[in-house]
Amino acid sequence: MLRWLPGRSVKAIVSAGGTGGHTYPALVVAETLRHRGVDVLFAGGTGPEGALARERGFEFAAVPSAKGSRSVGGMVRAAVPLARGFLRAVRVIARTKPDVVVGMGSYAAFAMVQAAVLARTPTLIHEQNSVPGRANRFLGKQVRCVALTFADAERYFPAGRCAITGLPTRPGIGAADRAEARRQLGLRPDGPALLVLGGSQGARSLNQAVAAGLSRWLEAGVQVLHLTGPSHLDAAVAAAGSAVGNGYRALAYCERMELAYAAVDLVLCRAGASTLAELALCGLPALLVPYPYAADDHQRANASAFVRAGAARLLTDADVAAGAATSQVLELVANPELMASMGTSAKSLARPNAAEALADLVCKLSVDSGRATPRTRRS
Repeated sequence: MLRWLPGRSVKAIVSAGGTGGHTYPALVVAETLRHRGVDVLFAGGTGPEGALARERGFEFAAVPSAKGSRSVGGMVRAAVPLARGFLRAVRVIARTKPDVVVGMGSYAAFAMVQAAVLARTPTLIHEQNSVPGRANRFLGKQVRCVALTFADAERYFPAGRCAITGLPTRPGIGAADRAEARRQLGLRPDGPALLVLGGSQGARSLNQAVAAGLSRWLEAGVQVLHLTGPSHLDAAVAAAGSAVGNGYRALAYCERMELAYAAVDLVLCRAGASTLAELALCGLPALLVPYPYAADDHQRANASAFVRAGAARLLTDADVAAGAATSQVLELVANPELMASMGTSAKSLARPNAAEALADLVCKLSVDSGRATPRTRRS
């Protein structure tokens, strides 16, 4: 592992935003670099990333961005904010003179990485999905290094440019105590428990699956921790009726996901990259229901890697609507040995040192370009 010689301030820009799934891993990388003595500026769009970065003590540069579109009208609407974002990124790079620029995915990082490439600043992008988005496919032909979560994505980038690092996860994931987690979340200390989540905003099809299957799950002794999404909480609680507080706990959102994972034995969820990285780290078996409208159906591709490894089963929204989630949960909780085997397979996919691996790549880029001199950190 590398740190930096005294007297030489190494500067990096870490860029991400748009969604928490991109912002939180980027913040973990930024904090890892800062711990190594790198001066980090965090860049992103107009989403929550600005406040999150400032809360952690990072200087933040707002760079206008726009989500890409395949329609002519969408491309026209995106042109102006993209141009403004690129000019803003050029000014930020000219002012800060970074040694390395890191793009952690999403349209919010595009302008900063593209400006860095044109400024001949060493650049690295991270692709978190099995099927890259258009921005990263375009940038991947220009940057020095492409870090990947899934090996399946390597075929989309130039040979010899990729490194499989995994996806950094939030601190504490996989480290919470089960008994304490259940106590804090209001679940009984004994018996199987199911976690249902559809991302920060929830997922209508998964919420409907809970409404359809809850009574049978509770009859089988399965407790349910349900993260509904803010706009669905009232409806979910109303549908659950007397089950609330009697084996069923609904939350709009859980700030401490390490507790949610520690408290349960099985997860019913979408197949976003961040969720899958956290499931692997916790060694949790899952029923994965990919979001059907994800770009290039990338959630299905993400889920397939876990299914191939024996860590998960794949359901579609149509399967869920037909009642498959109800029966699959009952089948799995009745077979603890199978769930344990799936959990072991999930654990085999974990990359707990993903943030350190990405920081190593950033350090190597800076050293190889002659912009910094490393020294080995003593343990």
